[in-house]
Formats: sequence, structure tokens, C-alpha cells
Amino acid sequence: MEYIKDFFYVQTMALKRTLFSLGYLPLLFVANLAILLLLNIGDNIFGQILPPLALQLVNYILKIFALSILFGLLRLSIKKNEIRFHSRGIYADYMGSLVEIALINYFIKMLLGRFFAVFSWYYLIIFILLNPLPESVYLGNGNGVQAIGNSLELMKNNFHQWLPNMVIAYFLYPKILRLIQNPLKKSPQDILVFLGINLVFLGVMIYRGQLYEILSKSNMRKRRFMKEME
Repeated sequence: MEYIKDFFYVQTMALKRTLFSLGYLPLLFVANLAILLLLNIGDNIFGQILPPLALQLVNYILKIFALSILFGLLRLSIKKNEIRFHSRGIYADYMGSLVEIALINYFIKMLLGRFFAVFSWYYLIIFILLNPLPESVYLGNGNGVQAIGNSLELMKNNFHQWLPNMVIAYFLYPKILRLIQNPLKKSPQDILVFLGINLVFLGVMIYRGQLYEILSKSNMRKRRFMKEME
């Protein structure tokens, strides 16, 4: 019973905070569209002049850079009053962590590739255990290894709270991945669907960030006390 009460208390708090953060949605929407458009144009241009291996490396660097910018804007929408004096830029704080996580992922996949039965479950395991990893990167203050540790810790203590995010991600993210393939070549109807899903996706990302902020700074006992004090 306590888990159910805590679930609804936290989810309600996260949704309320999300509503107050929706003022940043237009900025995130325009920035995300610009990022996707530039990535698509860059892929088309570099694809004509670079060999496959160099193209793969350039695309990887551009995606890390783009994701870092998006993370910076998401952090701004969650921590509205924060001023990061130590920041070297809206993206630089996250690039190192993302590269570190990508390298860890590469070496794990390389090792597990020898054991196909284990490797076939790899992405499902990552999807469940490290679902809050994006939030651990842009809302935490550590490196990639610490972000992975924070994600595991949060899932260990708050799996029931984070479960709705996994359900949403399971149904929403595949649609997004299909729609962002060559957005310039889509029909008008596909473009409208893409714009709508993009808005929903960014709203979900704000909600995830608010939920992560609550869960990473409290436990059930502390939240019970907070609820009693309201």
C-alpha cells in the first residue's frame, strides 16, 4: 500500500513540475528540429565526399555534439534558476560523458559478441537497467561511469516509479526513429505526424527529467515526511 501511495504522490509531483516547465517546449522544439535537419543535411553532404569509415566517424561526432546541445537545453528546462559558472558551453559538459559511455558500450558489445545467447539480450537489459541514463548524464555532475552507476542505483530503489517511462519509451521511440530517417523526403502528412511526435517526445523528456530530480534527491521515507508536512 505504501508503494502505491508513494507512486501516485511522486508521479503527481513530477507532472505538476512538468507543466511549469512547458514554457521551454518551444525552444526545445525549434532546437531539436534544427539539430535533426542539420544532421540530415550533413549526412547527405558528407556521404558524397567521405569514404564509409570516415563518414561513420563524422556522423558519430556530430550526433554526440547534437545530443550534448539538447541535453544542455533540457537541463535548463529542469533547473531553471541554475547558473553553471564552471560550464565551458552549453554542450561541452556532456560530450566527455557521452564519449565515455559509448566506449564502454563498444567494449562490452565486443566482449559479449563471443557469447551470442547473452548478447541477444544485451539491448533489453540495457533498456531496463539504464533507462534513466540520459537524465543521469545531463542532471548529474559526474562522468560517464558515475552516470551509469547513478542510473543503476535509481532503478534499484525506484523501479516502480520509473516503469511508466519504460512503457512510453517502448512504444514512442521506435516511431521517432522511423520518422527521423530522411525527414526531408517525407510526405506532408508524415511531416505533420513527425512534428506532433516530436512535441510529445520533448514533453516526455521534460517529465523524465523532473521525475529523475525527485527520485535522485529523495527516498520513500523522506517523501512520506514531505507529504505529511504539506
